[in-house]
Amino acid sequence: YNSHHFDGLEGARERPVFVTNVVEAIIKNTGGGIGDPIYDHAEGALLTALIFLQLEREDIAFATLKGAYQVLLNTESVEEIDTYFACCKQGSRAKQSYNLFKKASPNMAGNLCLGLGTRLSLLQNYEIADLMCGTDMDLLQLGRTKTVYFLILSDQDPPTPLVSPTFFSLM
Repeated sequence: YNSHHFDGLEGARERPVFVTNVVEAIIKNTGGGIGDPIYDHAEGALLTALIFLQLEREDIAFATLKGAYQVLLNTESVEEIDTYFACCKQGSRAKQSYNLFKKASPNMAGNLCLGLGTRLSLLQNYEIADLMCGTDMDLLQLGRTKTVYFLILSDQDPPTPLVSPTFFSLM
């Protein structure tokens, strides 16, 4: 992609509601609304937990959606994912969202991890991940000064259902 890059989590540290906007946009536009809504909600809780984990960890300088996705890719079981959240303080946003996800039965939890991983699989494409994990565009400036961004998106391109809604959810 010949494009400027945007931070898919821009502003989330200062305004955690942005996490909700991003998660809802991703779930809704990557197959959400098909089948039992409990899966969408539970995968959303897991994605919320993974994003807040990125934001809350002190060893991560620049939290990204790709970083959240990497936790799913780098673990072989829900028990391994548990270790990431074991270091979270009680009451942290990451821990709270993860605790909600953990209410699922072990079999369902595994299916939810697989489902969320499938939704985010476009982030395995380095060009897409880099497009959504950069800082070329200051999206927070939109509300402060007159700013114009021109977007050219193909409605035939597979990444569009992930990239476009994520971008617009930050507005």
